Amino acid sequence: MLEMQSGEMTKTHYKSRKNKYNKTSAASQVLGSPELLGLVFEKLAKKRRYRSCLVNAARVNSLWFEVAISALWGGGHQTAPPVYALASVARARRQLYASNLRYLNFDGNKDATVHALNDGLSFPRLKELTLNNYGPSGDGQRCPTSQYIQRALESIKISNWNEHLDDAFLANVVQSCPNLRTVNLDHTGKRLSAKSLSDFFSATQNLTDISLNLDVNDEDNLLINADMLLHISTFNGLEKLSIENRIVEADAFDKVRSVNSRPFPALRQLRLCGRSSVISSAACLVADLRELTITLFEAEVSFISNLLAIPLLVKLEMWATADSLIKKEDFLALRSFHNLEELRFGDQPGGSWSLGGEPLTESEFAHFCSGLPLLKIFSVGMEMEDYPPMSFFPILSEHWKSLEFLDLFFMTHDLQQLAYMPAPMFPNLLWWEMISGYDQGVPQTLTAVQVGRLIDNHAPRLKELDFCEDQKKDHEIKQAWMDVRGITSRDYNPLNL
Repeated sequence: MLEMQSGEMTKTHYKSRKNKYNKTSAASQVLGSPELLGLVFEKLAKKRRYRSCLVNAARVNSLWFEVAISALWGGGHQTAPPVYALASVARARRQLYASNLRYLNFDGNKDATVHALNDGLSFPRLKELTLNNYGPSGDGQRCPTSQYIQRALESIKISNWNEHLDDAFLANVVQSCPNLRTVNLDHTGKRLSAKSLSDFFSATQNLTDISLNLDVNDEDNLLINADMLLHISTFNGLEKLSIENRIVEADAFDKVRSVNSRPFPALRQLRLCGRSSVISSAACLVADLRELTITLFEAEVSFISNLLAIPLLVKLEMWATADSLIKKEDFLALRSFHNLEELRFGDQPGGSWSLGGEPLTESEFAHFCSGLPLLKIFSVGMEMEDYPPMSFFPILSEHWKSLEFLDLFFMTHDLQQLAYMPAPMFPNLLWWEMISGYDQGVPQTLTAVQVGRLIDNHAPRLKELDFCEDQKKDHEIKQAWMDVRGITSRDYNPLNL
């Protein structure tokens, strides 16, 4: 028996030494492996307080130097150094760090000389580039930026370039960036031609994300035309398309359909601006769309029925630029989007929405809500002859269990009625916006403190309560609600939904 125990003890002792040896070996493998060491250093780089550790790590040996510098200079949005950091490095060593950069964002940079200091450098690992309003040099000449247009580049955003973006720049991007996936052109001046833009998209067919907001006179220079849309419609990987310029050609999408029998095969997000005829023809080409944002450039609203050809919509957002009237039957038809999570009616300067027909009844509104069981965001800035009463609120509560954002912009609520409604009506609501929280035509029998408590009782997770009218009573109600929630002005941080 003793012999057996002795043997077991010896065996256990040997096993423990073996595990200890293996642990040391594993640590050595990590510390000597560029791949594993890179994973560790990248974690450190994401925490600002640990970045100084990487500076010390770079002094250990040549391997650690290479991996640490890559982690410090090769980070993404959150960890990349500011663009002026490279300019502060001695010229002799500048290329060493430029070779590691994967992300450059000149948004907000007002020092045009930074580009001149980077001239002649190579950025072989650069994947994301944002160029924004760098301004001309003192003699009016542009500063050099071609050094950033590299083979590895996958995303390029150019905004507020005035007259500095031209056909030659786009041609250079086409020639130098075969891996390009994302293009964002925002207020880039008027030197681009329709042909160069069309040629650019015909040569960049691997794009997955396109965003265009060009400085053009739509009537005189149709940069966004049927020819360009036809090129884009053939991109098998295009998932996001945002065109904030008004599409003037009424039959632009009809021309696309006449040539391409299967346009936009992978498109999931679309932003579009135009008249009802343009929106209607576009809707017939994007049946698999998930998110649609529309800016309507006329008062007539005749496209709603065509939207029903997109049954899988999750987000529908519509903006008016004129006084647009939507028929009640068209509004109620939106209940057909059973997967919809977000529905917004908004207006731009000079625009508004109004609902035509007879006032909504409770049964009609209940039928509408029952068709949208997944809705989380409901924002309807819409004028009506007769606004729905507070009695509609229990209908919202019954059908929209996941509601997080509620904005009935043109409505005034008598929030005193919350005392007579089953609570909590909105257990997941985070944002509640309205014109006013009290009706001047109704006697005020409850204090602001009492109303504040009722709001918290019905929406226990609420983080933002917004009244659009600047009235003393609304200020009192909001302050009372903040006091109930223990929210002070200092830590008040509204959500951005």
